[in-house]
Amino acid sequence: MGDFHSHKEVEARKVHKCELCRNQINVKEKYIRSAGVSSGDFYNNALHITCDYILDDYLNENDDSEFSWDEITDWLRDKYCYKCGEEEECVLNVYKCKKITKNFEQGVDLNG
Repeated sequence: MGDFHSHKEVEARKVHKCELCRNQINVKEKYIRSAGVSSGDFYNNALHITCDYILDDYLNENDDSEFSWDEITDWLRDKYCYKCGEEEECVLNVYKCKKITKNFEQGVDLNG
């Protein structure tokens, strides 16, 4: 069986959990549904649109399609948190930090 991939923006008809940030995707919220087969393994992921942009930036910067979700979180912290100056006091999830997510709202990493 050959590899295939589907990647599209859809509107949630039920609650989902984002594969990257693990936060809820609410009913009627637009999100990215990504599904396919890669190296014989099937995947079917729901991602917030912002999280999809983060994933895309990570993959482009690292030039690799192999990753773990935890690697992306660590990459975000390394790329943004050390510059922040508030990382020691920060108790936020990196995916809820507006200083980070604002860079991905339009699909463009403004700090990269």
